Amino acid sequence: MTAAVIERLRNAFDPAIFEEPSGIEVDGCEIIGQLSPRDVESLCQVLALLNEQQIPVLIRGGGTRIGLGNCPDEVQVLLSTRSLSGVRRFEPDDGVVEVSAGTPLEEVRKAVLAKGWELPIDAGGSRATVGGAIACAAYGPRCLGFGPVRRNVLGLEVVNAAGTLTRCGGRVVKNVTGFDLAKIYTGSLGTLGVISGAWLRLQPKPRAIEVRVAEFSQTDQALAGGIRVSRRSSARACVLLSPEVARRVGLEHSLAASWILLAEFAGEASECRHDAAWLETEMGANRPSVSSGDDALAMIDAVRDSLVAGPEVAGVRVRIAALGTKLESCIRPLTKAGARMTVDPGLGLVFAEQAAGSGPGEVSAFIEVARTAAQTASGTLVLESVPSEFKRGIDVFGDELGPELALMRKLKEEFDPKRLLNPGRFVGGI
Repeated sequence: MTAAVIERLRNAFDPAIFEEPSGIEVDGCEIIGQLSPRDVESLCQVLALLNEQQIPVLIRGGGTRIGLGNCPDEVQVLLSTRSLSGVRRFEPDDGVVEVSAGTPLEEVRKAVLAKGWELPIDAGGSRATVGGAIACAAYGPRCLGFGPVRRNVLGLEVVNAAGTLTRCGGRVVKNVTGFDLAKIYTGSLGTLGVISGAWLRLQPKPRAIEVRVAEFSQTDQALAGGIRVSRRSSARACVLLSPEVARRVGLEHSLAASWILLAEFAGEASECRHDAAWLETEMGANRPSVSSGDDALAMIDAVRDSLVAGPEVAGVRVRIAALGTKLESCIRPLTKAGARMTVDPGLGLVFAEQAAGSGPGEVSAFIEVARTAAQTASGTLVLESVPSEFKRGIDVFGDELGPELALMRKLKEEFDPKRLLNPGRFVGGI
């Protein structure tokens, strides 16, 4: 099988598109070939040939979340979008930008910032790309102010499994007619099509930024304080960090602190100063070494990027979504299990990590604690980062899947009937 696949790919593509990497493995699948289409036209040709030859592929953007998802079905080929890069069209007057899928988010951020705009997609990591962030519906702490990824995707250019170029949505909201397919593609983990380009909505760069840090010794007080901060009108990000995570992102704190609250306020200068002063008065918050202006962005950036690392760095990491009122019951058992945590009380999200290097028994026990914690809080659990040997036989998106799973399977059958795009990776082994 391996030799036959290599031979077919070598005969079909020139060395600029097909290469034979060595030593690459994704969740137990040894990768024997990587395809890197030069442009959208060659992406269509690649997918048409893979469809004809019935060769399944794993789709890769920047690779920052390549470990997210269930173990794939037998796949030996990667399809990289790294060559589909560049800002195609930027319209500062309208606050929209069109980019190719493989464009690094950082490149887009810099391009639009020069004209007074912000890219409201908060995926972390220097290699994160536009297409990868959309396919994963990537989260960052500034989702509190930016909103989820799908809110800021106006339209998408997608090549389907048969190699046909399609478009959905529009450059502006008023041009969007028919079914909003862009929302279906967003977060589908590349199982319905390969995103090749996107129209994105931008947000004006805030006139001011203020950052404050507060400490708490009790979990209930920390959560209550975090929810209050999240409701302030200029709060763009508000996270609670366990001491280990705070130290990792460079935040100093006292030995008595059990939770460190990091808040970023953005908007008009008077509003930011007012909310920051409120936090100082109400919760004894301090100004960190750099508390205002563009330089202060680095603190939330560090938290955002810390949520990207794979199992080789972060060990096991789980994400639990629950109502804010039930977060405490979720956090309590995870604290006893020694988890390092990042909590977004405004969005009701808990990210809990177990250190890398834990033994098999400890990993299994931690996953069970996380599962119980999610059930106790009536929340949902996703295993975001887990060594592949622990993924086999389970669904990293949760075991209690609702009736919507049947609809999602029907969509997969319609969009990718031969199961060639990221087969097995998504919810329920889709």
